[in-house]
Amino acid sequence: MCRLIGVLILLVFFIPFSSFCQYFTIDTIRAHSPYDGYHFVSYVFPHLTSATDQAAADLINRALMKGVLHIDSGDVYESIFQGVWVGEPSAPEGIADLSFKEINNDTDFFCIAISGVDCDVNNNPFIKYYVRESKSGRAINIEDLFLNSGLQKLSESVRIMRNKRIQRHVELLKKIPKGGMTKDGEAPEIYLPTYKECIDTSHEVHNLASDAPDDSDLIAEGRAYKMRYLESYALDRKTLTIRTGVCVDEVISYVDKVDYTFTFKLRRLKKYLTAYGKSLLKL
Repeated sequence: MCRLIGVLILLVFFIPFSSFCQYFTIDTIRAHSPYDGYHFVSYVFPHLTSATDQAAADLINRALMKGVLHIDSGDVYESIFQGVWVGEPSAPEGIADLSFKEINNDTDFFCIAISGVDCDVNNNPFIKYYVRESKSGRAINIEDLFLNSGLQKLSESVRIMRNKRIQRHVELLKKIPKGGMTKDGEAPEIYLPTYKECIDTSHEVHNLASDAPDDSDLIAEGRAYKMRYLESYALDRKTLTIRTGVCVDEVISYVDKVDYTFTFKLRRLKKYLTAYGKSLLKL
């Protein structure tokens, strides 16, 4: 049975909203699992419409459905949630407590957060951010917004903050008496070594980018620096939010209490923006 976890999902509510006028109309598709014993599991999903740019809205809708619901364009389905229902006998894994939060919706770009719980063995909460151009529906990569120097700065800042958060969590775990358990009923000894390895190797991982031997060669070739920590990012008119991958192994990630979401004020990053980034963000 899926154990519902809601703590990390609330992270999406702390991202400020844009004050610009809405560009897309967002309709809400709601449902509950149709299977006995799981009727309480809810599904809430967005569907975009536009009076002027429906082609862009459709492109975004397709990206959201494929990325979250695993539905490809042209698929025939009775419900858009049929591939992620919890309680489906032939598919024990699914998604529970699916919801979304609009982050930015104006004439320049659209950003949305979709959250839920992956009901696999460990029932891990997830958050996925999507950032798209409003008029074209094209995905906006973080490399489109920032110069190589800016991506390096962000990577190093995230690395330092991430390590500090992990270390604080490790210190709390070390205070648990020998033979004691965490609130999740796990022995801290199981994942303390993983946290240590994550910190010890963070600089090594930070210096790897794409398939280039090092950052200097990468930049000399004129190729974009890749943020290796980045899992997804969110954007509004004032704030950049970066979410990294978790530190511990997926098998025990449900007990990982480290916050892997990092926020930055865009005005402080202005000098690191590309011409496209400055134009998009009006900075």
